[in-house]
Amino acid sequence: MDSAVLDRRTRMHEECVPPELVDRLLALGHADLVRAQALAEDGDWFCARAWARLLADRGRLEEALAVLAPYVGTGWWTAAEEAARLLAAEGRAEEGLAHLDALKVRRGREEWELFRLRGPLLVACGRLDEAVREALAHPEGRSPYAVESLADLLAVAGRPEEAAALLEEDRLEHQRALGPLLVELGRAEEAVALLRTPRPAVPLPEPVGLQRLSPLLRPVPAVHGHRAGGAERVGGNPVAGSAPPRETHPMGMLDTQADRIGRGETVEFRPTGGSMVPLVHGRQRVRVAPADAALVEVGDIVLARVSGTVYLHLVSAVDIPRRRVQISNNHGRVNGWTGHDRVLGICLAVDGVPRPGAAAKVRRPAIRAVALATRRLDLLPLLPAHADEMSLVLADPALHAFTGGAPLSRDELRARYERLAAGSPDPATVWANWVLRLRGRGRLAGTVQATITPARGVAELAWVVGTPWQGHGFASEAARAVAAWLTPLPVDRLVAHIHPDHAASAAVAAGCGLRPTGRLQEGEVRWESGGGRAGRLSSG
Repeated sequence: MDSAVLDRRTRMHEECVPPELVDRLLALGHADLVRAQALAEDGDWFCARAWARLLADRGRLEEALAVLAPYVGTGWWTAAEEAARLLAAEGRAEEGLAHLDALKVRRGREEWELFRLRGPLLVACGRLDEAVREALAHPEGRSPYAVESLADLLAVAGRPEEAAALLEEDRLEHQRALGPLLVELGRAEEAVALLRTPRPAVPLPEPVGLQRLSPLLRPVPAVHGHRAGGAERVGGNPVAGSAPPRETHPMGMLDTQADRIGRGETVEFRPTGGSMVPLVHGRQRVRVAPADAALVEVGDIVLARVSGTVYLHLVSAVDIPRRRVQISNNHGRVNGWTGHDRVLGICLAVDGVPRPGAAAKVRRPAIRAVALATRRLDLLPLLPAHADEMSLVLADPALHAFTGGAPLSRDELRARYERLAAGSPDPATVWANWVLRLRGRGRLAGTVQATITPARGVAELAWVVGTPWQGHGFASEAARAVAAWLTPLPVDRLVAHIHPDHAASAAVAAGCGLRPTGRLQEGEVRWESGGGRAGRLSSG
C-alpha cells in the first residue's frame, strides 16, 4: 500500500470503488464485499473509510482504527485525518492529535493542510494558545486562507474579539469573514459599511499572442459557469491568458448532481473551468450538501438553478423579504436572481478544506426522535445525562456476546451519547435514539435506535435491553413502537443485522415485520421488511 497511489486514486476516483457506490453496496447488504476491499492488500480507501465509520457508529472504535491502520501507516494525511476524527468524536482528542503529530514527524514538515487538521484537536485538548502560536509561526500562517481558518478556531472557542482583530489586519481581504463577527460583537453598522466597501479590482493578464493565434482558436463552451477546460485551446492545448468565451450552459454534470442533492444526498464531484478561481479551481474536489436557503449568506458557494441552468457559484446578494438570492461567479458576472426553492446545495469543502460556516446552513431532514409511549414503557429521546444510569444498565459483558466489544465506562458512554445526541455528521442521515424507561418504576432498562436515510427510504433498527429486564418482551415492545413511528416518514424498508444464533433478537425483528435475507454482514444476518409502508408490522 502506497500513499501516493492512494492519493491519486482518491483524487481522481480511479482504480477504486467510488464513495456513492460504496454507500449503495452497504444499503443493499453487501457489507462483506466492502469489508473485503477495505482490507485488501493494496487497499481501497472509500471502502475502508465507510467500513471504519460503520464500526465506530456501532461502538467498535478499536476495530475501526485497526481497519484504518494500514492506510495511516503509509503516512497519508487523509487516513490520519479520518482516524483522528473518529477518536475525537469519542472524546479521545489527545489520541487523535497523536496520530497527526506522528505524521508531522514522519514527514519532517507540516503543510498548512496538516495544521488545519491539527488545529481543532489542539483546541479540543485545551491548547488553543499553542494552536495560535503554531499557526502564526507557520510559513503559510499569514496567507488569507490560513488567517481565516485561525480566526474561525478563535471564534468557535469563544474568543471572537481576537478573531476579529486578526481579520482586521487586512479588512478588505477578509471582509466576508469579518462582517458576521463584527455583527456578533455589536458593531453592526461597521459591519454593513465594511461589506458594502468595494474591493480593489484585480486586473486580468493581457492576452498572449492572441492576434497571431486567433485563426486557430477553438473556444470551449462553459459547463454551468465552470468552463469545460477553463481556457481556450490551440490544437487541444490551453492558451494561457486567452480571452474567455461567452458562457454557454449545456446539460451536464451539475444537473446530475442537482438531482442527487434534491433527493437529500451529499455529493462530491470535480467541476471544471475557471469562473470561481481562486475559491474553486478547475478539477478541485468539492463537497456539496442540501442547503437551507433561508440561511445562506453573501459569500456562500451554492449549487443553484437560475433561468433553467445549474451553477456552482457565489451568493452575491440576498433579498430576504422576497425569499430570493442573487447568483454570480467570482469574477463579477451576475447570473441573476433565483428563489429559495431553486437554491439546491451549499459547498461544504473544497479539496477537503471546509468552507467557514457552511455546515450550519445544511438542510437536514425534518426528522427527530420524539417521546413515545407503549403499554409498559416510555421511550425518551436519548440525552448525554442518561449515561450515568445507562452505564449500569449496560454493564454486563454478556450483552456483547453476539456483537463483540466490551461495556463502556460512564465517561465513555457519555461521550458516545453526546455524539449521538448531536446528530449524524452526514446531512443525509438521521440518528434517532431513545432510552427505555419502565413506566411506574422510573428506571431505565435499555435503548432502541433507528438510523434513517430518507433519500433511500431505509431505516436500520437496533436495540438492547439490560440483562435484568430481558425475557419480558420489552425489546419487542420498544422496536414495534419505533417501527410504527417511522410509518408516516419517507421510509419504505426497515433493516436490522442480527447474529444467526441470537434467537431473541430474531424474534424482535420478526415482530416488526422483518424477514432474514440470507445475506451476511460481518457474521450477522441482514433482515429486511418486504418494502412499502402498508403491512410493515406483523399482525402478531
